[in-house]
Amino acid sequence: VVSILLMIIALGSVGIGFKKDDRFQRIYGLTMAALVCVKLVLYDFREAETVYRVITFLTVGIIALIISFLYIRLEKIRERSKIGSQC
Repeated sequence: VVSILLMIIALGSVGIGFKKDDRFQRIYGLTMAALVCVKLVLYDFREAETVYRVITFLTVGIIALIISFLYIRLEKIRERSKIGSQC
């Protein structure tokens, strides 16, 4: 459950970073997501039962996919707006 909550916080951090146009906040969110994935593999999977492993892994994986989709999509929009404002 902690890993899922941390991934949701990482997702929020990336979203807030794009909303405020704060590069540090975006990098923080991505770093946090990567560290949660490492924690999940090295620590959480040792002690959990199989059903909980599957549920946690799928949930964290889906949130990681959402973060990557959000980051790519918003980065393209941000670049387009910078190019449009320079012209």
